[in-house]
Amino acid sequence: MVRSGAPLLNRKRLRSEIARYLDTADALLPTNLVCVFEDGVAYDSKRRILKIPSEYGSVWIIDGQHRLYGFCHTKEEILSSFELICTGFDGKNPPMDEKSKQGEVFVDINQTAKRIPASLMLDLYDMIGRRDIRVEIVKTLSSNRLFESNVRFTTGEKGEIDFASFVQTPPMHDLVDFKAGILKRYYANLEYDPFKRRCIKGILLFFDAVRNSFRKQWTNPRRYDLATNKGIRTLLRLLVDIVTYENKAPEKIDFSKYLKALRGVELRTSELKGTYAGEGGADQLSDEWEKHIRQKVPGFIVKGRGVVEQQLFYPGQRKEAEQFIGKWLKELQGEVYGELAYVDPTTFQYLKSLVGGCTLVRIRVGEIKEEDKCVELADSLEKKGLKIEVKLVQQQAPGQQVPSSAIHERWLAGNNYEIDFGADLKSSALGGKKHSVQIFENQAFARSERYAELSRSWRQYGAKGKATTIRTIYPSDLGT
Repeated sequence: MVRSGAPLLNRKRLRSEIARYLDTADALLPTNLVCVFEDGVAYDSKRRILKIPSEYGSVWIIDGQHRLYGFCHTKEEILSSFELICTGFDGKNPPMDEKSKQGEVFVDINQTAKRIPASLMLDLYDMIGRRDIRVEIVKTLSSNRLFESNVRFTTGEKGEIDFASFVQTPPMHDLVDFKAGILKRYYANLEYDPFKRRCIKGILLFFDAVRNSFRKQWTNPRRYDLATNKGIRTLLRLLVDIVTYENKAPEKIDFSKYLKALRGVELRTSELKGTYAGEGGADQLSDEWEKHIRQKVPGFIVKGRGVVEQQLFYPGQRKEAEQFIGKWLKELQGEVYGELAYVDPTTFQYLKSLVGGCTLVRIRVGEIKEEDKCVELADSLEKKGLKIEVKLVQQQAPGQQVPSSAIHERWLAGNNYEIDFGADLKSSALGGKKHSVQIFENQAFARSERYAELSRSWRQYGAKGKATTIRTIYPSDLGT
């Protein structure tokens, strides 16, 4: 009755992955099967039923063949109780040429669908009744003259500061969290809305001082990195450390003396291109900025940042970097989560160090090279007791032909430590450029936000399955 319009079925997925998944208590296949109804299929409007003859080829599966055939290897009780949603096209009205039109539908489903951008999701919080003080504060900041429409809410908009990056960078949480944020120490008796207003005022005071100290750099974000994602992440870290060091509310702090000490540091985009990327890069850049500040403010040393150990590596020091990273990978405990901008088979060779220390690793990646080899290596690690789940996350801007990476971080964390690699976790990157590897105590609230966010959202993130820009590499994707 059914035939598949996609490539040949993967037997491993049917028997050992999908069938096993369907046997779990919380099994869910939320995305539609997509098919074409051909000769013999008819709708009975009176009885409101679809009649499908038991003949080969009466239904052509365009998308979802693994989800459907996975039931061939499940228990009888699952077959009788599990429901699958199906979207069907009439193959005869209008006629569809199976080699062209149906192939076009398959390509559209698997290449052009896009997930809702993080910025839009955050912007929708008010509509669903969810309050996030960071979202509310950054919305207000973005409309202030200091930022001069430089905050972009969606891909394609003008602006060098991404709304979601501004909201989700860890120092924003460290500063304004209503229960445990640093600024809560100075406004402890305020209710939510008055507290939020004081946070906004304090952050604006700081950025006003930034603009006054670096007016040319701040007002030219395409030429200088100060008013960009990189700059915002680093500046907010600096704000956290200044407030912590001064132990005062922002309105009582002279920020100019710290910022003046930074005059002379390199801020040109052309010089910083490709360096200090992501949150790990911002940690490194803020450390370097604070070294400059200490030359003018000798006592400016911030305690309790949660750094256990850090080491700087130069081009040609791949073995030294591998030894350092391997030592700390062996220390990770519990479920390990992380994000890697780019992986290849050598990445999985490094993940061997986790065998024996933990049993489950979940990683979001932006790009993957030699996918088949990576799956093979992941399979071999599972036989040794280490299960690895990798989700490929990409984005495609309007007019862009090929999707690009949506992940720019390079970290892995257990429930005890967090490793920020400062470079891609692959052999060519570890020995190819200068980078700093930092180890944080994951219990330190200032450094555990991204681990907590990813561990909370992993199942929901993957189960939505509404966009092919989120694709599971290993285990194989249930959504295709």
